[in-house]
Amino acid sequence: MKLNYTKQGRFLSPEIQISNDPQGDRPLGDLGKKIFQRLKLENKWNFTMLLVEGNLMGKMHQAEEKANQRLPKLIKEMMSKEQLPEDTKLRGLRIQAIRNQAEEQIIREMMQSLS
Repeated sequence: MKLNYTKQGRFLSPEIQISNDPQGDRPLGDLGKKIFQRLKLENKWNFTMLLVEGNLMGKMHQAEEKANQRLPKLIKEMMSKEQLPEDTKLRGLRIQAIRNQAEEQIIREMMQSLS
């Protein structure tokens, strides 16, 4: 792997691009941003290697696409296992809690697939 450097004053800075693919420059959605942040915080080595190689955003978009496909199925599966309350307010809160649990589970799965 060869890096190019740009001189800035007395220092050389590496020229790092986030993506080798122009499609990778499109913004991430909510779930993709959560996966990105988790990877950045919990697996700095992998994050840095993907960044330096120019594969970071491509991998993030792939992970987000898989996560968005899996999320509705997982929510439906989790809701079928529970008896939801009759009260509208409590029902809404429980559905949101299920959604949050499903998102967290999917983020963990995506983190394992990126490692």
